[in-house]
Amino acid sequence: MIHENNKLSTLIKTIKKLRDIDNGCPWNLKQTHKSLKTYLIEEAYEVTDALSYGTKDEIVEELGDLLYQILLHTEIGREQQRFSLEEVINKLVIKLIRRHPHVFNRERASELSTDKYNQWNDIKSIEKGFNNSLIQRLKLKKRAQPTIKASISISNEMSKHGFKWQSNEHIWNKFNEEILEFKEALVKKDNKNMEEELGDILFTLINFINNIGFDPENCLDISNEKIINRISFIQNNIQGELKNQSTKTLKNLWDKAKKHKYNNKSNCQENCK
Repeated sequence: MIHENNKLSTLIKTIKKLRDIDNGCPWNLKQTHKSLKTYLIEEAYEVTDALSYGTKDEIVEELGDLLYQILLHTEIGREQQRFSLEEVINKLVIKLIRRHPHVFNRERASELSTDKYNQWNDIKSIEKGFNNSLIQRLKLKKRAQPTIKASISISNEMSKHGFKWQSNEHIWNKFNEEILEFKEALVKKDNKNMEEELGDILFTLINFINNIGFDPENCLDISNEKIINRISFIQNNIQGELKNQSTKTLKNLWDKAKKHKYNNKSNCQENCK
């Protein structure tokens, strides 16, 4: 069996050949860090989708596509003499060891917080020169994550400073209050306020979902998958195009699709947490 290092070496050589100025692939040659950003995000989402719904082979394939994007960025960095794959790996190894003293340096770990999660945050704050203020923490939460995840992180950070929801009922009441405020803005046709109130509605609903023990992004992902399955069911039970069907036909088929065997709500309870 070929050693993993040899496999990685073969992959790196393959990417270098794709970027070869004389005989490489035209698409690969014209890529830059900037042009690849969209593909990097897409591949990351395809990995998360495969982890939720894919087979072993699909997970392996999508992880490979994501690895390709990462190595393509490092190859571009090497070509520009800005950084190398070795630097990326070395920095990661050093950071992992430094941020896990409870594993690699127990003597230092005893000087830090007894909570291992807080140890990570303490060390990260020292490294980045953070002043550890609430505002700085909240800004970092917003910058470094998808919007839904950032909303949860912001709320969790605020709760450490006394801004806690009193109960699920309190969150739900706040949600209804935000809906009323949106309706007022809607009547006034105040687009700016409508946008702001819709954001408040989403923020509050995300907090409610998280507070009762579910992951909002996973739940929304399951809904997306469910909608696709229902449309597929309808498409398979009509003649011609969807757009040519009557509203009554589509509604009847939609109701049938809701009862189809793939519509298993227990999947949400299993996967959303």
